[in-house]
Amino acid sequence: MAISKQADLARFFGASALFYYHLGISTGYPMSGWGEYGVAVFILLAGIAYVCFSSFHPSDLRSYRRYICARITAVFPMFITINLALYLGSFLYPSGLGRPFTFLEFILSSAGLSQYFGFRYLSTVMWFIPFIMQAYLLFPFIDYLLNRVSGAWVIAASFVISLALVAMVFSCCPSNAKEICVNWCVLFRLPEVSLGLILGKTLFSKRDPLGGLSALATYCVLSLLLATVVSSHFVREAYVLALPWRGLVVSLLVSILALVLAPVFTTAKKTGFLRLIGVASFPFFLIHRVAIVCLYNRVGTTWWVWFIYFISCWSAALILAMGSARVRNLSSFRALRQ
Repeated sequence: MAISKQADLARFFGASALFYYHLGISTGYPMSGWGEYGVAVFILLAGIAYVCFSSFHPSDLRSYRRYICARITAVFPMFITINLALYLGSFLYPSGLGRPFTFLEFILSSAGLSQYFGFRYLSTVMWFIPFIMQAYLLFPFIDYLLNRVSGAWVIAASFVISLALVAMVFSCCPSNAKEICVNWCVLFRLPEVSLGLILGKTLFSKRDPLGGLSALATYCVLSLLLATVVSSHFVREAYVLALPWRGLVVSLLVSILALVLAPVFTTAKKTGFLRLIGVASFPFFLIHRVAIVCLYNRVGTTWWVWFIYFISCWSAALILAMGSARVRNLSSFRALRQ
């Protein structure tokens, strides 16, 4: 399926943009800050994946429980494996905290709960796992609404809900409001979650393209207003208010790259590697930040060293993805024989 290949490439470019952002925190490379908005790529892709690639969509409470278990099973084994590797590795080489991680830190990080208990994840980017899981838990409810209300109204309501929550957090917890609104809960970025689902339904079903376009237009207008007019009057909240628009801009650039390059892979004889790129973006996304600070203290901004590190991270992720695929295939083969 062409859209699958485009999604795989989008994951690759989105994860690479986030690598450049985390690298830029130390090196200050040009425009590295825009890489942070690559998170929006994964939010939108999650909505599209729910519609296009999910094996089933829950229709009642019982099927919703099965749906949740399926998502947890798909995400957390790899997540826990990476946490375990970082936890054990910290005894050989001290973590960014200057010491090995504690067992409690390992448990909270593996469960995706660190930030809610005042701890840090074993890799600072791991906050995204509970974040994206929250999005998957919300998708069935948003899908239910989209079958009864126009996408434009859902987008408008999403902005109202997110803005109300952002205003409440900045009023009650001003000292760490930015971190809470960006990392803690997907409800603060509900417009992007809703847009991803709407794009998926528009691309996959193609039953109401005008409705999808009107929802996208509503999102563009409201997010641009927030990023320009509204943000200029709320300096503290400006960064959070600009996320929907800036995320859309980066997502558009990533989508164009994916659309342009996907035909090259589509016409190739072997496309399995492209599928592997999509799978490998998950461990790559989680592990690349770990050594950046340490490496920067040794090599500074030497670009070729960072390029080698970039390739090494992707290589490690691909090896991990290939190993996981072989284990799954072997398990399936044994199950068939039995």
